[in-house]
Amino acid sequence: AKPFNDVRVRRALSLASDRKACLQTVLGGSGKVGAMVPESQVGGYDGVSPMPYYQHDVAGAKKLLAEAGHPNGIDLGDYIVVAANALDVQCAQILQQQWAAAGIKVNLKPMETAPLLSTWLKGDFGLLSVALAWSADPDVIVSRLSSAHPHG
Repeated sequence: AKPFNDVRVRRALSLASDRKACLQTVLGGSGKVGAMVPESQVGGYDGVSPMPYYQHDVAGAKKLLAEAGHPNGIDLGDYIVVAANALDVQCAQILQQQWAAAGIKVNLKPMETAPLLSTWLKGDFGLLSVALAWSADPDVIVSRLSSAHPHG
């Protein structure tokens, strides 16, 4: 759905996200920044090779938004997170600030788990953060990331 059907908007979100700052602020520097898919579960990925669009680049994000027809920024509406998960809420607050620097506006909307899952299953959302349990089976990982179904 618009505007997420435009890869430039999705890449702009990624470029506007400072993952290192989130890690430092929310987890006190514990852990490491990695790709979206847990590296240890992706056969053939060495954990060292650079991942495209995973660098923090506010100017690059603004450029992509302008190319996508949003030279003055974009309002993406509600960003739904699990209210009971303090780490998710903290990270979402940081992302909201980071995205604003690139001209991306979101309205943070913490929800209780049951209504959040109902919203997720209906596909009735723009941005939603939910933790998924990963499987070591590459087919499960790929299907969750590439399925046309709203929740993988």
